[in-house]
Amino acid sequence: MINNDIIKQNNLACENILLTKEEFTNARSGVFNIKLTPTKYVPNDWFEKNLKNHKILCLYSGGQKHIHLLAASGAIVTVYDTNHNQLKEDEKFAKENNLMISTVEGDMTNLEIFKDNFFDMIFCPLSDAYIPDILPIFKECHRILKSGGKFLFSSINSFTKHNQTLEDLIGGQTLAGFHINGFYEDSNNTCHDNFKYFATKAIK
Repeated sequence: MINNDIIKQNNLACENILLTKEEFTNARSGVFNIKLTPTKYVPNDWFEKNLKNHKILCLYSGGQKHIHLLAASGAIVTVYDTNHNQLKEDEKFAKENNLMISTVEGDMTNLEIFKDNFFDMIFCPLSDAYIPDILPIFKECHRILKSGGKFLFSSINSFTKHNQTLEDLIGGQTLAGFHINGFYEDSNNTCHDNFKYFATKAIK
């Protein structure tokens, strides 16, 4: 099982605020900026130019800004999280703005609910520090992605408060069958921590 207290704390490192009207309008036109780590935006070329009807799984990121941006851009978004209240907020936002967002309450260590080769992309920000073994999750993400699908993942690169090693976090993706072809590092100077972060783009 996953430590939900750590999830709440860790989610503060990611954006968890409402969209501005300008951001929403721009996303409707396919223009958006999304973060996997605290300060840097994901490179635009990590996303397809047109996300309309792309099936995207936002893994353990309920209530966060990127969900609404991706849905506003035309994607069909599924949010998988343990936080009931955040999922309800996502459902409310989707209803008010006529967006294709569905929510599933569950533990990311169990993705059996999802079919093989179903999603075009999985977006997983900073959700691994409290998981004993990340490799089974990488394998499940590989299973439920379509061939050519993208896995966008980020983690805290800290060995003092972390259960995984870089061999687990990067090598584990390749062991699961992914091909990593994007990488960047980041830091957070606003939360009074010394953590370093990284993000990867991997292809099935």
